[in-house]
Amino acid sequence: MEAIVRIGIGIALLLLLAACQSEVLAPLPVATQVSDELGLAYRGAATLSQDGALTANIIVTNERSTAVDLRVASHCAVLIRAWRSADYSGRPAWDQTAETRACSTLTRTIRLAPGEARVFAGEARPDLERGRYFLSVVLRREHRTIEVAAGHVDIP
Repeated sequence: MEAIVRIGIGIALLLLLAACQSEVLAPLPVATQVSDELGLAYRGAATLSQDGALTANIIVTNERSTAVDLRVASHCAVLIRAWRSADYSGRPAWDQTAETRACSTLTRTIRLAPGEARVFAGEARPDLERGRYFLSVVLRREHRTIEVAAGHVDIP
């Protein structure tokens, strides 16, 4: 009887473990503006050029009354994601963050004076099907990333 109970508990634990490891594709908490612990505000914007290049900008503004040092990746600081859904749910249709093997892990420091804004830009030429895509832009900071919504584009 004790062996049956142990087997039952083992199966229950395996099922629980499997349920915990399954991927949940809930909407991302992607906002149009994000603020962080340094007192920096982040906003995103993206455009599609005539030749099909996506350009994404992340505007970082120092909202503090003192200067702030921001450490960002020295290469591939800005990356782009394209989503089919306006609420950023499911998997991205295209994700440049998955293609960062050639990106450096080195960082550079940028000092932002009080009230100063700095624009960081990224560009990509993803092979996307026709349709509307909702873009998010990712800034690779030291030890973390910041992701903000960057509007939508229509691929003709």
